[in-house]
Amino acid sequence: MAFLPEADIRIDEALVSRILRTGAPSLAHHTPVASGEGFDAVIYRIGPEHAIRLPRRAYASGIIETEQRWLPLLSEGVDTATPVALIAGQASADFPRPWSIVPWIEGETVASVPPASRDHLAAPLAHFVGSFQRAAPASAPENSYRGGPLAHRDHSVRERLASGRIAQADQLLEIWEQALRAPQWTGLSLWLHGDLHPNNLICRTAEDGEMDLAGVIDFGDLTAGDPATDVATAWLTLEPAAREEFFNGFEPCYDVDGPLLERAQGWALLMASAMITEAGDNPVLTAVAEHTFSQLLSEERGLF
Repeated sequence: MAFLPEADIRIDEALVSRILRTGAPSLAHHTPVASGEGFDAVIYRIGPEHAIRLPRRAYASGIIETEQRWLPLLSEGVDTATPVALIAGQASADFPRPWSIVPWIEGETVASVPPASRDHLAAPLAHFVGSFQRAAPASAPENSYRGGPLAHRDHSVRERLASGRIAQADQLLEIWEQALRAPQWTGLSLWLHGDLHPNNLICRTAEDGEMDLAGVIDFGDLTAGDPATDVATAWLTLEPAAREEFFNGFEPCYDVDGPLLERAQGWALLMASAMITEAGDNPVLTAVAEHTFSQLLSEERGLF
């Protein structure tokens, strides 16, 4: 079984049904169906068009509140579907934490699709990143793990690379050190998804057989800062030809220069190293990490 932090509250169908009866009575006639459990939240599908997202750990209560506050605003002008709260549930006698009724986004995670089959996702993914990354206010949620200088994460990454659990660690360390040498971001603090890897992307295959980006989920790391944090998805998600298409179709509010791309590679390595060393034997995240490492290692150093 893949590793998950231990939940501190038991969430089951009976509990979800009670929450619906008191907090969302118009949906209470549906039988909740468990559809996913992540590090922080549990998802139950509610009928054909809705889902409920509930924090499984006390820490995640703040994540749900952040999504409830900011996603309605940030999803305006963004074509890709996001889990905007349709009902922002509050703590009650039934459940002592906030919860959200969100739209059900039909499809499958991009992580479940072979990387070689993701080419058609490059353009819509570029459009999402470019449209989501707007100037953020000072009140944007803080996140000590995303958006800031890579140097703040140097110790953690070096420790992971020295753990013996990551192949070709010496070569990856060179990539990491190149990212550290890149000039820091000095532009506006921009909105960031913060965890834009393929298990947080939903795709759907159209009748003509082409795959499209149906949605972006799990905004638990939502914050603001260096846009390279989300540009890292080019290596986390795509292969070389699709990555080139991603950048050709990318229209951000800043220059995509060498330093930014070097930092983005650093962010991709940082996230992938965490997946390998901190996600236990989760086969999905392990595959994402191994794909990312292969993409980083296959590119010529000093490319930018």
